[in-house]
Amino acid sequence: DSLLAAYMLGEEQAYLDEALERFPNNPHVLLVSLRGCVDPGKRLEILEKHHKYTANNNISDALAREVMLHVQLGRYDKALKILNDNYFRQWEGVSKAYGSYVDAHLLKGLNFYEKRRFTDALVEFRKALEYPENMMVARPYRGGRECQVYYYIGMAQKKMGLLDQAISS
Repeated sequence: DSLLAAYMLGEEQAYLDEALERFPNNPHVLLVSLRGCVDPGKRLEILEKHHKYTANNNISDALAREVMLHVQLGRYDKALKILNDNYFRQWEGVSKAYGSYVDAHLLKGLNFYEKRRFTDALVEFRKALEYPENMMVARPYRGGRECQVYYYIGMAQKKMGLLDQAISS
């Protein structure tokens, strides 16, 4: 705590780096270190280095941030592996992990779509409609992002020559 306090008073990075090295499982130190880092690659590096602490210490917000950075950097399979291998506790108003789950499947599907791999794209788009139990989310009353997902499903079906299915999507 004194290293963190020293950093907050003097804003010298060396104090924060030492605090993070000495107290890697302290969520406050981790979150302060992330706040001071703008580069997404560097933020991801910090989170990956401390992954075992965030994954096993109910620091689901930090773990969700790690997933979000993987998605932003185009590492969809890595993001989906973390999402599938962990349990994300939710509280009112927080659904970062699930948003990243949908984004990862849609963006991975769009990559397949651009490569004209429409069947693979369709599989990913349909996965974006799922509500995995390990994320403690349920289908929203107003549909959430389902319209967006169905649009992409329809695009893939149209390219596959499944026009009737595309229209109904």
